[in-house]
Amino acid sequence: MQKDTQKERIIWLDIVRAFSVILIICGHFNDAITGKNISIANKAYLIPSTFANGSFGTLGVSLFFMISGASLMYTYSNNIKIKTYFTKRFKGIYPMFWLAYAGAFLYYFWKNKGIHFIAEKWTFVLTILGFDGYFNYRVKTFYLLGEWFLGCIIFMYILFPLIRLLYKKNGYLFLGCYLVIYTILVLYYPFQMSITRNLFIRLMDFCFGIMVIDKIKKIKFYYAVPTSILLLLLLLYKVPGHGMYAITLMGMSAFIMLIAVSEKIKNKHIIQLCQTIGKYSYAIFLVHHIVINEMLARFSGCRLSFVEGSLLLLEIVIVIVFIAWSLFSVEKRTVAKVKGV
Repeated sequence: MQKDTQKERIIWLDIVRAFSVILIICGHFNDAITGKNISIANKAYLIPSTFANGSFGTLGVSLFFMISGASLMYTYSNNIKIKTYFTKRFKGIYPMFWLAYAGAFLYYFWKNKGIHFIAEKWTFVLTILGFDGYFNYRVKTFYLLGEWFLGCIIFMYILFPLIRLLYKKNGYLFLGCYLVIYTILVLYYPFQMSITRNLFIRLMDFCFGIMVIDKIKKIKFYYAVPTSILLLLLLLYKVPGHGMYAITLMGMSAFIMLIAVSEKIKNKHIIQLCQTIGKYSYAIFLVHHIVINEMLARFSGCRLSFVEGSLLLLEIVIVIVFIAWSLFSVEKRTVAKVKGV
């Protein structure tokens, strides 16, 4: 695998992570356009992002979960110290989330001239823990920012030591058993939560990332050919039966294809750009929804040309990047000051 020899980074992890960020932003931009009744070149989107078996958003989330599983397995392939692991995960998630939430709360307090939540006070515990978006389908919470998959990925982080233990004992047996569980759960889905958001379903993406980083030592470029064909077929033609199978296959095929292509990328500027996007990806995930919705609100009901729509997306991306960079910087300084106290 192609690595950054200085930092021992796997380059394709950064490239696929950056690609997932781009897909999610574009998908949510199009979703918000529809919600705001905005027309761009007489269409309810800037570029097509909904396909026969999914969308930019579903594909981006699948890639994000796969990257998460692959990154954790790569980091903790040899050993894992539970206390150190959970301390690192806590520091990587909560300080930035709490700062971002505080900023969003103050902004909406100012905008709405008060606090207007239809939620019981106890549900604020879900916000503190980062699960407000994940459980918002079932109970009204104080959800403001981030995504449902923040809560889902936190659950995955919690389960990772156990998953790693079972995988290390017998990887193929573990994956085979989970594949059976996944297949049955999708076929006879019993939960009220949307199937695309369910932890036990999306663990398939997470575990696939673990398998790829551990079992497939080299993704060769010609792997991109069959996976590209499969991905294209899944994008164009509706698969009969339950659509979740197709969503999972789309993510898997796109993941392998992107890795194969990434291995051929040598341009240092592209690599540095992807590493930068990856560095700020969490901050971007936290703030992008609010930025998109608030900026598009000004254009509600407007009819824009393709050029105008492109400029609008560019402006939104610039603002997302600036706020994400600011959040990242403030979080680092705040944590450093707290440590120094």
